[in-house]
Amino acid sequence: MAEIEKTQHFETANPAAARALVVAGLFFLAALPLWHVGSNIAVGATAWSQLVAEVPTGETLKAFEQILVDDAPAALAVRPPIARATARWLRRGNQRVVIGREGWLYYRPSLDHTWGPPIRSDLGPGSPGAAIVSYARALAERGIKLVLVPVPGKESIVPEPLGGDWADASEPPRNRGIAPLIAALRGAGVDVVDAGQLLWRARARSQEPLFLQGDTHWTPAGLEVVVAAVAARVIESGGTGVPAVVWRPRSFEPVVNHGDLYDMLNLGPGPDLWPPTQVNLARASQGTASAPVLVLGDSFANIYSEPSLKWGERAGFAEQLGYRLALPVDVLALNNGAANDVRAALARQPQRLAATRVVVWEFNVRSLAAAEPAWKDIPLPRSLP
Repeated sequence: MAEIEKTQHFETANPAAARALVVAGLFFLAALPLWHVGSNIAVGATAWSQLVAEVPTGETLKAFEQILVDDAPAALAVRPPIARATARWLRRGNQRVVIGREGWLYYRPSLDHTWGPPIRSDLGPGSPGAAIVSYARALAERGIKLVLVPVPGKESIVPEPLGGDWADASEPPRNRGIAPLIAALRGAGVDVVDAGQLLWRARARSQEPLFLQGDTHWTPAGLEVVVAAVAARVIESGGTGVPAVVWRPRSFEPVVNHGDLYDMLNLGPGPDLWPPTQVNLARASQGTASAPVLVLGDSFANIYSEPSLKWGERAGFAEQLGYRLALPVDVLALNNGAANDVRAALARQPQRLAATRVVVWEFNVRSLAAAEPAWKDIPLPRSLP
């Protein structure tokens, strides 16, 4: 973490602003206990009624304590103004968000992964690599090609707001175990599209950023870079040997949003600290047909497709891939679930593999470091439709 500590705070905070915030903080420290006690009486009455409704356990007692901490009006009222002041004047985020230069926001667990201990790069039992190879071989036994797409975090492609000079770097900053793992997977016969390298090379010639300023995900431009490479692999694999379908012309529509990281700052109501980002979505719609390509993924596949992510719909990974291939593309994507959950879901829905010739498995590289839940060897159904 030394490298993150060295790069994440970029410029000295305004000393006058820092002193003003200290004075305000001391005032709040003096006044908050009385307010907190009073507000806890009201919150505690509700929490107490919930607690005594059943036999108390360690878990319910802990939940009772957390209600008093989190739900008291004093805490709820004070947190957003403090978060807004520290973000604006000191450029400090919180446990989940790091604030870079010019309002670029980064997901702290992703930074911890990138500059943290190397992930397992071997293919031994219990490793992510072993689970991936096993899955690729199981698909191959059924005549289905696997294309693996590990997607980097934003700090690997847009590191400049965190500090340092990256102009002449030939490699993206990423966890030291990623490149060896990709090499091991390729050596075992897995077709890997190295999205980190693709995006790193593409950023110099791109007319716009490849990741969103206030969000963890890629922009439509970044998505397009990776989709183009994946489409080429699908074509090379011979997975397009079915009649093309009619895709209606794409419609280009703007979407304006701050992003999930901005929301994680919990700034409360008030003027925007940084302007929202506008992206232009290329929305695509296809005819109905059996899909020869199935995308398994996480929120990087869902972004621009799943409305709950607040970046529009019908313009995500599967839609762009299908449009390029002129083929129907099925998608099974679960936010934060591309390691195990999507494979488990597919095992319960074997009919989705009936016409499949290629499975594109996308996931964020941070999931390779996840200890819990560990990567599992999830078999395909014994027989497919």
